[in-house]
Amino acid sequence: YIQANIFRDFNNNCQLDNGEPGLKNWIVKVESQNATQYTVANADGDLHVEVDTGVYNLVLFPPNSYWQSCTPTVQVLVPNFYDTVFVAVPVRTVFDCPRNEVDIATPILRRCADNIYTVRYCNAGSVPSLGTIIKVVLDPMMAYQSSSIPLSSQVGDTLLFAIGTVLNGD
Repeated sequence: YIQANIFRDFNNNCQLDNGEPGLKNWIVKVESQNATQYTVANADGDLHVEVDTGVYNLVLFPPNSYWQSCTPTVQVLVPNFYDTVFVAVPVRTVFDCPRNEVDIATPILRRCADNIYTVRYCNAGSVPSLGTIIKVVLDPMMAYQSSSIPLSSQVGDTLLFAIGTVLNGD
């Protein structure tokens, strides 16, 4: 097995130090001469991949240009069967600012019927987003009825939702 922890390297020394948190949802490619696998880091930045013996390259896919791995490719040697090799993978920030992403979708849209939209938001930046507000502009033919998050205000077809602080990675 290859066990890895992707973590935020606060002091830029490219080593895991106390208090440096794991980074969740990072996509990692694990490749060798014979196989390529993809995995995603869990909420603590950990991943666990079953592999054969040999040399593997771990390639991180940062969520955006705000992040950079200390080394673009981490080489891992798994020398023996039934071994577990642990690797700490440090990541640094290129920019220290929030990066809010918002998606809105509906599975089906019917005229003269109640339609349900799902709004997903995430701060993919490197610092918390303070005082976050999501603005949704409705089509003039639609009317707001309710939401799981309280509506802060409505001006015409524009809905405002005060989310507050969104931590990076949430």
